[in-house]
Formats: sequence, structure tokens, C-alpha cells
Amino acid sequence: MGLFSWIPGVGGKERVVKQELATFTAAECPHTTLTARWDSVHDMGIEDKAIEFICAACDEHFTPEEAKEVRAGEADRLRQQLEGTTESAAASTED
Repeated sequence: MGLFSWIPGVGGKERVVKQELATFTAAECPHTTLTARWDSVHDMGIEDKAIEFICAACDEHFTPEEAKEVRAGEADRLRQQLEGTTESAAASTED
């Protein structure tokens, strides 16, 4: 532990987190948090008027059509995970 390791950005823990984020590729990202971007302040909050969506995890940009596809695919994946979780929970209660 160095003299300045308590300073954010200098310490070992934060350096490890940055290295892990650097190895995180967009292909592995599930894009679960998409943030909308609008052209006009008056359009803010109206998702149909968003001009693009940005993934908060990997910073990939999507058109509104692509964002709908990503969200639909993610919803299906989560449903499958939940079904698998409930099936495994039911199996473990039967034992």
C-alpha cells in the first residue's frame, strides 16, 4: 500500500476497476440501461421523439428502431432467465 493509495484514481482498487472496464467489450454488454437523447428540450421525456439511445454500460449508440429491438431481445432473455430460476426453485423444493 503506497503513500497516496487513499486518493481516488491513485489507489489500487480503482485501478483494478478501470482495467476490468477496459476489458469489457460491447459484444458482451446486455445493453440493459439505454438512455434516450432528444433534439429538443420540449421533446424530453417523450420516448417516441428520442433521436438516439445510448447504453450506459458500454456507450454504444442505437437508433430508436435498434433500441426497440435490443429492449425486446433483453426482455425475452430476462423472461427465459426467470423461467429457469423458477423451475430450478421448484425442483429444489421437491427434493
